[in-house]
Amino acid sequence: MVASFLDTSFFGTYDVRAVVGPNFNEETYRRLGHCFAHWLALRLTQDDMLPNDPWVVLGQDARPHSPALANALVE
Repeated sequence: MVASFLDTSFFGTYDVRAVVGPNFNEETYRRLGHCFAHWLALRLTQDDMLPNDPWVVLGQDARPHSPALANALVE
């Protein structure tokens, strides 16, 4: 699902590494958030090992673009 509309070159094994710009921006984060929510919803209906009310924690650093990216991710 992600590969059809998202540049996946910035995905590492355990994290995301990219420079904010034309190919990595608020829209990228918005789409990533939608994909994660979709994945989580599927897992909650298919995986008995997950709790019924899972927590998702979003962190950010002190860079100026962090609040805008965090807001886009949770939209």
